Amino acid sequence: MALIRLLDTLLDEHGDVAVRGLERVPYGGVEIPVEKYRADRGLLPGVDLIGHGSIGDRVADNPAINVIGMQAPDIASARNIIVPVAGARISVRLAPTQDPADAQALVARHLQEYAPWNVRLRVTKGEIGRGYLASSGGRVRDVARRSLEDAYGRPVIELGDGGSIPLVAAFGEATPQAEIVLIGVADPDTRPHAPNESLDLGELERTTLAEALLLQRLAHASDASM
Repeated sequence: MALIRLLDTLLDEHGDVAVRGLERVPYGGVEIPVEKYRADRGLLPGVDLIGHGSIGDRVADNPAINVIGMQAPDIASARNIIVPVAGARISVRLAPTQDPADAQALVARHLQEYAPWNVRLRVTKGEIGRGYLASSGGRVRDVARRSLEDAYGRPVIELGDGGSIPLVAAFGEATPQAEIVLIGVADPDTRPHAPNESLDLGELERTTLAEALLLQRLAHASDASM
């Protein structure tokens, strides 16, 4: 019960992150209609979306906290006894501008401050990774945009998405002059990282074509500049 009460303090009554000091940045991408987002995510009728702001704010640029695992007796082996030890694993997604070590310290301080009934609390800090705020301009990105439009037969739109790969930020710091383009092959039913992860074959075909066009055009541009 102490663990449950403590974890509950991480979000306020609206579902917004309650840890003080976590940064938020304004969302600058195309807005996602609420009903489309609900349908794409398979949200059951009547279930509320949590938090405030646009869908873009909530899924891309604002922090998010989730409990992704708990260590306690399972239902099958539960007995009517006091549970002396329980634990949880917390995942924190940050705004791309925030230093992850600072954010980790803020979350740890919050947990220590709100631990109920003076219970003994041990916070073990896990792995961290810096976010990456992609730019929307540049020659390579223009070529990538044109290649995607040719492969899909429709204009490209730009919207934000949370969950960058920490290695990308390392590349950006090591080669600040480089243009970094990530192509995430997915559709609304992909369910990335889930046991039933999948991909529409038409999506794979179009993305493969777009990548081939991108590489071809970059090679031709490189030859022309030599």
